[in-house]
Amino acid sequence: MVEFEGTWVQEDSSAVVEPSTEIQFFCQASGNPIPAVTFFWETIENDDEVLESGGTSVLLEQRLRHDYKIETVVASVTTHASRTLVCRANNSDGVAESKVAIKIIKPGGPPTGIKYTISADNNVTLKWWAPDYPNGNITGYNVYLHNDVTIGVDMWRRFELDAYETELFLVRGQLKPSSTYYFVLSANNSFGEGPKSRPIEINTATGGPMDAPHQIHIQVDVHNKVKITWRPPHHPNGQLQNYTIYYTRSRAGDPKGHDSTYKKWQVIGISPSATTYTIDGPSEGLRPHEQYRLMMSATNDLSEGPPTKVYKFRTRSGVASAPENISIVQQATATVITFNRLYDTRGTSAVWIKVSGPFRTHFIREIVPTFKVYYMEPGSVGT
Repeated sequence: MVEFEGTWVQEDSSAVVEPSTEIQFFCQASGNPIPAVTFFWETIENDDEVLESGGTSVLLEQRLRHDYKIETVVASVTTHASRTLVCRANNSDGVAESKVAIKIIKPGGPPTGIKYTISADNNVTLKWWAPDYPNGNITGYNVYLHNDVTIGVDMWRRFELDAYETELFLVRGQLKPSSTYYFVLSANNSFGEGPKSRPIEINTATGGPMDAPHQIHIQVDVHNKVKITWRPPHHPNGQLQNYTIYYTRSRAGDPKGHDSTYKKWQVIGISPSATTYTIDGPSEGLRPHEQYRLMMSATNDLSEGPPTKVYKFRTRSGVASAPENISIVQQATATVITFNRLYDTRGTSAVWIKVSGPFRTHFIREIVPTFKVYYMEPGSVGT
């Protein structure tokens, strides 16, 4: 007695089933003495196909025994290729057999030898070999792709390939960087699609620049303006889209590993064509006499690359220095004092200058780059 999900072909007493379908059966026999009952697979001869070999005889446990008749327990088997299932009863007087042909007409399994490679620029190559049991001529392959393995495979994106194509190449940009994807493969012959492979998980590369900007130089001037210069990455891995500068103030209580949280620091985005940038300390709120950390990265069309090492710089006092290039010219009605413009690093555009001499003291607020201070001599007339 054989039970299965499939089609019974009466003409040749065979059962057509899907590959790896569970086939349940039991055997009945009678004899005196009571026979031992075994089962085994018998190979179907076919010169055109690779066939699954016959198996070793397996003794079946008896379930019922009455009047020299026995019935075995129900057993379950599967097969990947067409074979004959044989029940054999054997006692000292002879041997009796009962057979049923199990036919598998679709590919008996998924493609084999599946492997993949992921390049640094996020190209993905998937390769495979034909199934071990094609059960006919392979007519093509299906490759299913999705980023959520819990969704039914029928809902995945499917690539249909011809029989000679045993490789799928996905170019840069077809898969998201730094993401997890799953592949499932199957083979087709003229009767339909065979079993699907187990999901194959891959993790794509970042696809971003392979290194960070280099030759980083930082200069802090007397006005607490921080000038940063750099060179582009050696391996941008595509077209650069922008640079990013991260900086933060160093504190005595910063925990170990603080630099790993650089993406939470203050951020400045810069054009990919630039190789220099100046942080205006006064307007950006840099504090005087403080140490800062700075890191930098480059981003291409796919994603951001690794950051540089941590660079440290210290701001200056922020107190205006004495005027420079002072010139005093005595004129008929006034003394003209000129000097270079100064900046207040605390954020205003000009500073107050104190000018003292053998006359009353003047406080002057700079509003132009060079200044002239006029004062009237005693007894003179003028404006």
